[in-house]
Amino acid sequence: MGVAAKNWPMGGFCGNLAASAANGPPGRHRGATDGDVVVRILAVLLSTALLAACAGDRADRGLGPSCAAGLDAANHDLGAAKAAGLAESVNWGKAASLISAAKIQQQFSEYQNCVVKTKEARRLLGEIPRR
Repeated sequence: MGVAAKNWPMGGFCGNLAASAANGPPGRHRGATDGDVVVRILAVLLSTALLAACAGDRADRGLGPSCAAGLDAANHDLGAAKAAGLAESVNWGKAASLISAAKIQQQFSEYQNCVVKTKEARRLLGEIPRR
């Protein structure tokens, strides 16, 4: 045995730390009191509420109506292009895919991405050559 092991009970400094951590602070019993449990529950609830408040992207606030209006307009333009016989166009297919992706973004409250996709879809539909 080394010198440290002889001087410290339980096999050295680390063993002593492990023993004190397992027993808790001196003079206290191991079980938590009702007050400790209440404080811990309140701390968890408060931190959860703070995290939930910070979860939303600031850039997306207020863009929900713009996303919905963009989706309505893009769907109207897509239907008009299909009625005009332009549904076989590559741009029509790209626009339809973008509109579908924008609907998914809307469902996940990613309104900024939704607005970007609807604008791009409407731009693509506007570039389709009319017959």
